[in-house]
Amino acid sequence: MRFNYVYWARHDYRHWYQFSWVPVTVYAMNLPGFLAGRSLLTPLTIYAGQTSDYKELALNIANFPKFLQLAFPTAVLDHYELLKRGLMVLTCLILLAGFWYLRRLDLTP
Repeated sequence: MRFNYVYWARHDYRHWYQFSWVPVTVYAMNLPGFLAGRSLLTPLTIYAGQTSDYKELALNIANFPKFLQLAFPTAVLDHYELLKRGLMVLTCLILLAGFWYLRRLDLTP
């Protein structure tokens, strides 16, 4: 994902077609499952299903959401959806700030 970010900042759209290889490789790796009868949506539904299985913000990794969960266990569980959306907005703001910063730099080949 970070490579798209640099492409956007540089306005270098010549190599965007290479990102189309991502879904091709995902489906190529799942080819045995498709031959065994899995649905074509399986690569997407696996990850969507995991979001409903695990109600923790992070599993076994030290990061900011995990720190909040350890510091305020009942508050995080009570306000899980709000905190999840707030952290997603914070992530988007950090990415936008980085995008703005990269646009100001002179990124030459």
